[in-house]
Amino acid sequence: MRFYKYQGTGNDFILIESDTAHFPPHQIKQLCDRRYGIGGDGLIFVRRKVDADAEMEIYNADGMRAEMCGNGLRSLIQYLIDRGNSQESFTIAAGGKLYEAVVEAGEIVVEMGVPKILEEGKIEGLSFFHIDSGVPHFVHFCNDIRQADFPQIAQGLRHHSHFSPSGVNVNFVKLLPSCLLQVRTYERGVEGETHSCGTGGAAACVAAWKKYGIKGLVEVEFPSQERLRFDLLAHDDLLRGMSMRGHAAYVFEGEIGL
Repeated sequence: MRFYKYQGTGNDFILIESDTAHFPPHQIKQLCDRRYGIGGDGLIFVRRKVDADAEMEIYNADGMRAEMCGNGLRSLIQYLIDRGNSQESFTIAAGGKLYEAVVEAGEIVVEMGVPKILEEGKIEGLSFFHIDSGVPHFVHFCNDIRQADFPQIAQGLRHHSHFSPSGVNVNFVKLLPSCLLQVRTYERGVEGETHSCGTGGAAACVAAWKKYGIKGLVEVEFPSQERLRFDLLAHDDLLRGMSMRGHAAYVFEGEIGL
């Protein structure tokens, strides 16, 4: 079976175009393993869809189904472009929703809808926002984004009983004077820190809007040293929409025997 490897700001995925392929969780986990498989933060089946240009059926590296992935969505669109699709706008189905995207100056701009702030609170001494930006995210603002114990702290929060049974992605965020957000994400399903997270960046922007009143164009920098740009459309205390802008890129391709 033919596979394609793509990445968006260092978040990498195995793409397989098929309407019929279905892999059990242990097989997806093996394919995503960086020592015994192809390697990736997740696997995406590119499916045909009547009311969209394609459907993104995405699985995390642990083999479990995910609802949405911002970097994965851009990677899928870049795959369609590389396969000869020259249109400038796309509609992609993912997690039961339709996402609109356009290509501008080589970048892919995805309409992310209206993320929801589920709650604000404090856990283990950390203030947080619980935000649904396609998948659930814990967002905590901190002064030291490079703290060495982030993976250990994040792992505990990811499995905290407060967010059971599904758990939560964990983001630590630092706001710089230039309104640049630096974000580290421990991803549910990958069970570790990733180079970047599109929905995590979106959640961080929503939290920054709620906490600091930041809106309009916001840049987010990830541990990959790459950035995504988000446009927050807000009026008074109402968030009306959000778009995500960034690149995605082909890495390699090959054949796998299953």
